[in-house]
Amino acid sequence: MTITLTKDAEAYVNAQLETGAFDTPAEVIEALIKFKPPLVCCDRDGNPLTRDELESELLKAVRGPHLPWRGRQEIEEIMSSVTARLQGSGR
Repeated sequence: MTITLTKDAEAYVNAQLETGAFDTPAEVIEALIKFKPPLVCCDRDGNPLTRDELESELLKAVRGPHLPWRGRQEIEEIMSSVTARLQGSGR
């Protein structure tokens, strides 16, 4: 299959490749498809969030204390964890 990306989408894929987290453009696309966010973002109670509310929550997370990024190893650990949870839930 051949897919034509917009310039912005291609720049995004290239930026992801530059991080070293992915080896090929296909890996970036596969990760996006596998772990795509829900169409509607909600808080922990299931209440829909506006774009501004979501941005505010994300900024809190970014500005708060956090651990250093471990690159590809961390992505693989997260993917394994999510996959195990999904398999355990019968999905």
